[in-house]
Amino acid sequence: MALSTYACTILGSAFLLFLVQPMVGKMILPRFGGEPSVLAVLMLLVGSAHTAAFVYAYLVARLLPYRAQLILQTALWAIPLPFLPFMSVVWMPPPETSTIFTLLALLLPTALLPVFLFSSSAFLLQVWFTQTNSLSRNDPYFLYSFSNLGSLVSLLIYPFLIEPNLTLHEQSWCWSIGYVLVFVLLVLSGAIVWMTRAPESELPLDRITILCRLGWVVFSALPVILLLGGCGYLMEEMSPTPLLWIVPLSLYLLSLVLTFMRWPVNWSNWPHRILLVSFPLALLLFGTLVFVLGIDSKWGRCGTMAGFFFVALVCHGMLARNRPSTRYLTSFYLWIKVGEVIGGTIYSIYSLGMENLAALLLG
Repeated sequence: MALSTYACTILGSAFLLFLVQPMVGKMILPRFGGEPSVLAVLMLLVGSAHTAAFVYAYLVARLLPYRAQLILQTALWAIPLPFLPFMSVVWMPPPETSTIFTLLALLLPTALLPVFLFSSSAFLLQVWFTQTNSLSRNDPYFLYSFSNLGSLVSLLIYPFLIEPNLTLHEQSWCWSIGYVLVFVLLVLSGAIVWMTRAPESELPLDRITILCRLGWVVFSALPVILLLGGCGYLMEEMSPTPLLWIVPLSLYLLSLVLTFMRWPVNWSNWPHRILLVSFPLALLLFGTLVFVLGIDSKWGRCGTMAGFFFVALVCHGMLARNRPSTRYLTSFYLWIKVGEVIGGTIYSIYSLGMENLAALLLG
């Protein structure tokens, strides 16, 4: 029961998390005149809430006992309940007010706090799972696959099933019902730990070196750089095709699902070894597609996405193979987030250009 409850809670949280930004964007952009700066502010606020959740989960897991974590997280999850449904679709921004402060005041209880809670709970639930009587409690990292699977399903069904068939008002109510259901699952997950907490296990006293942390950062940063590069390339070269950015993002999430799962195949064993051995051959094939067939051809574009997926599998597979004991679980995910932020920053600097970056910084 513990395993299924925790898996459903994590999957449901990730599913709702990936619905927030497209729903909010469709609700608020028309009311701000569709300005690109509004979308940029929205992405900044959602990204900041997501990043803050990693730091929060790390600190809470280190500083508070398990029952205090359960009480705190449950109390925070209850805060958005009076503000549901998601947000009013008839809301209009007050005139002559700052965009960022207006969005912050509007979205904090209804969107940003849920984003923060979804993101932090995905990792705190893994910490709590280690205190259950489940046979898998000493290696809970496979639950990360459920988190990315929920994100992947949400990413794929929203533009093709939810958006065309439901109005924003209906989407808001469905999302709110989903939030209540996941909240119930979270309470049930906490109750399992509260009532059936397993005795403390003897965790190995492994020491995490600087080189190991650097590896976590590098192997999480490289796929992000390639992801953003792939999205940028497809959007630039094939701009008439809508929603094409879903392809590289789906491959990125799928690589995380595969590499951290344990059933039906433990990817970090022989599948990842095969990838490492075949990596030089894959690079040769990719180079042939790019430099011989041409990257602008159909096969060249398919080869680009295949090459990105292959590298993502290798890098995320290294993360899965080098996962630490549960003593360092939240630290592991925090360093992964650091790598993702660094990867996004590197790509932003590259795409903006050093001259434009210097002009921006110097005013």
